[in-house]
Amino acid sequence: MSNSSLNKTISALHLIPQPWSIYTFFYPLSIISQITQEMYEKYPYFSVTRGPDGISIVVAFPSEEKGIIVEGEVRNLIELGPGDAGRWFGPWKAIKIRGPLYIGLTGILHEFLTPLRKVEINIYAISTWPTDYILVPAEKLDKALKVLKEDGWHVVEPNDHTESISLH
Repeated sequence: MSNSSLNKTISALHLIPQPWSIYTFFYPLSIISQITQEMYEKYPYFSVTRGPDGISIVVAFPSEEKGIIVEGEVRNLIELGPGDAGRWFGPWKAIKIRGPLYIGLTGILHEFLTPLRKVEINIYAISTWPTDYILVPAEKLDKALKVLKEDGWHVVEPNDHTESISLH
């Protein structure tokens, strides 16, 4: 059990594992005009971040094959085609911090990530206005949830709640 001052048992900090397979892609800036409203609506979760070197896309699939072109070890979104070869990662699984998170709370990600770092589980964090999503490699989800429970976090099992599980 952690000695932190963060009360990990409050409802807003409950952890909700998400059901979808998630992939991250990197594309050159030139594809930005190809990203459409339909793409945002098609996938359960679709996030785009533009940086000076390119576009990072995080997308959730109800099934691993839907929406992905696979050619050997290169994976691309069907709508966008080939990006930078080899610049994709997945599958990930998301753990949603229930939220909404009060903007004045500090140390949430640090408290969440510390036990995962100790057991060498890599992450990809996504922060949104109301909450955070932490992606872990799909094959390490069970281990991550076990470690987080041991650290004092409350993990909501699908049968423990009536709210729909959503990345939105």
